[in-house]
Amino acid sequence: MKRLLYTLALVLISMIAPAQKQHFDLVSYSPPKGWKKVLNNDAVIYSIQEKKKNTWCLIKLLKNTPSKGDIDADFQSEWQLLAATELSISEPPATTETAEGGGWKIKSGSAKFQFNNKEAISTVTTMSGFGVCISVLVNTNSEEYVPAIAAFIESLEMDEIKQEAAGNTTTHLETGNVPASTGGFAFTTTNFDDGWTSTVREDWAEVTRGTLKVLIHYPNKQADAYQSVLKDEDLNAWKILVAPRYAAVSNFEWKSIQSYESISFMEADATDLSGRNVHLVLFKKHYPNGNGRYLEFVTNSRAEYEQTFGPYHSESYGWDSPANMQWRNKFAVSAPDLVGKWGVSDYASLTYYYINTGGTAGTTATSTTNEFTFLTSSTYQSEHNGASGMIGNMKFSSQTYKGTFTTTDWEINMTNRFEGRPEKFSCQFEAVKGGRILVLTDRQGTVFMLGKSK
Repeated sequence: MKRLLYTLALVLISMIAPAQKQHFDLVSYSPPKGWKKVLNNDAVIYSIQEKKKNTWCLIKLLKNTPSKGDIDADFQSEWQLLAATELSISEPPATTETAEGGGWKIKSGSAKFQFNNKEAISTVTTMSGFGVCISVLVNTNSEEYVPAIAAFIESLEMDEIKQEAAGNTTTHLETGNVPASTGGFAFTTTNFDDGWTSTVREDWAEVTRGTLKVLIHYPNKQADAYQSVLKDEDLNAWKILVAPRYAAVSNFEWKSIQSYESISFMEADATDLSGRNVHLVLFKKHYPNGNGRYLEFVTNSRAEYEQTFGPYHSESYGWDSPANMQWRNKFAVSAPDLVGKWGVSDYASLTYYYINTGGTAGTTATSTTNEFTFLTSSTYQSEHNGASGMIGNMKFSSQTYKGTFTTTDWEINMTNRFEGRPEKFSCQFEAVKGGRILVLTDRQGTVFMLGKSK
């Protein structure tokens, strides 16, 4: 029971997502392969049964409900509802210590019960934060499913959520490190040395040069939704991002390539709403860390597109010319833009198993939080916390810096950093719907993708 309990307690709260995941309610996840799936309004359920061995397992991810105000109250409520009452469990659950990450608190508990005259175990893992709680229920009668359970739990990624200033109403934003802020930024246009110009629009960053136009679409929950078949995923994105803005589309071709870094490629001729005839390409490179964006190329003809970005080819490599347009969602930073709190949290874990017995050999985990607070247009404070090592014997670190800063369009210089020395960061904004992501890169090349919380 302890093995299953500690495995389930390792929830990924803020980790850059893999390229292909499914999504339910406020959670993205990787489903267990080969398991039966049932989806309803309240939960998504995965189950497996092996009749010859008389073993079975059920994983149930439930829709969020309003929080009762703290993790202990939320866990107890969820345990009573999902396990104690449903399975007639009278003994109190064995629970983990409360863990924290990305604004969420996590607690897990397990207890035994009898099913068909065989001992089984029920585990509830509850995540509480931002005015809501989300739980995962696992019931099983065999430890052979622990690797699949662990993989599911460790794949969980929570959507970014902001809590409104008044009341307990919550608004859930797009998946990824999206800042909970709006408007008022000094720079909305970037002129690149090679003639391209980027401009912030409501739903995309628009990059133009002469008659060429590229729309870097912002993260979009519906358009980016996982589909088990790449073609279905791409056609869904086309339907949402492209089709509504054109009066007629002809000669449509889906030419995507499935690989380690899949390439989404669709093209067609179209007439826009003003009556202009154009050639369209919807492109996306699926990077392993999940930060690929859909790019919409709008040109006068296929020949014009291919002259600038290269012809289509059936291999998954050699797409740098169109793919690199994504990085032109880049805007300068001014000191007044920075005032407020910006942060990011990351958590990852790895469970080891003995080859001969299948028993657990322990779990390592790493958790970091980095928070920069710009108090005024010239003073700052930053906090950097980390924990790493084997679960139960982790080492912790914490560092706080305070000082002044100055900024140019693309650099921030901070005083009183490590050992009191100054430090220079390269900086830029990436536009997203309703706000910006602050991207800082330090002298070691470490990149901080920071969302604004206050």
